[in-house]
Amino acid sequence: MAKVNRNWKVLVQKRNKKGMREVVARTKPWRRPRRRFTYKEAVKIAATLKKQGRRARKQKVLSKKQVDDRLIRRWLRGDLDFDRDTMIRLAKTARDGKARLQVNYGKRSRAEQQALWNKYGYPRAARPGTSLHETGMAADVVFWARRWQNIGQSPAMRRAMKKHGLCLPVPNEKWHVQKGTTFRA
Repeated sequence: MAKVNRNWKVLVQKRNKKGMREVVARTKPWRRPRRRFTYKEAVKIAATLKKQGRRARKQKVLSKKQVDDRLIRRWLRGDLDFDRDTMIRLAKTARDGKARLQVNYGKRSRAEQQALWNKYGYPRAARPGTSLHETGMAADVVFWARRWQNIGQSPAMRRAMKKHGLCLPVPNEKWHVQKGTTFRA
C-alpha cells in the first residue's frame, strides 16, 4: 500500500477574528485527530469553510530540511561548501542582523591553505593541517552595509552570532566565523 502524502494543513480564522487556528479532522474516537491532509482534502475543507462564511486557507507543511534550505538560499551567498550546521547558524545570524552575508571562503583544500601560508605566514594564515577551513568547520564572512564590512564589525551581527552559537576566535580577523563561544576578534 502506497504511503499517502499528508503535507497540507488548513487554517481557519478564529471566531473572535483574532488570528488563525489549525483545522483538526474528526476521526474515530480511538484514533488521534488529524491535523495534516492531502492536497485534495485541504482544498475540500477550505471550500466547505468558505461556504459557511469563514475565512480559511490551505498551507503546505515543510520539513525542517526544506525550511533550512530556504533560509540558506535567502540569506547566504558565495562559497557555500562548508559544514551544514554552521551554514544554518550563519543564515539565522544574517536573518536576525537583517543583512545578506557573502561567504568569501568556506572549505579549503590543503593545497589552498598551503598557498595562503606561503603568501601570508603566521599570524594571518594557519599552518596547513591546523585550519578549520580544511575540515569545512569555518567560514570567512562579510556583508554589505553601504560598503563591504567584516561580520565582526557590526554589534548587531555579534549579538546574533552569540545567540546562535557562533564566534570570532582568531585575533585580528573579524571575518573568520566558526561554532563556539570564544570572541577574540
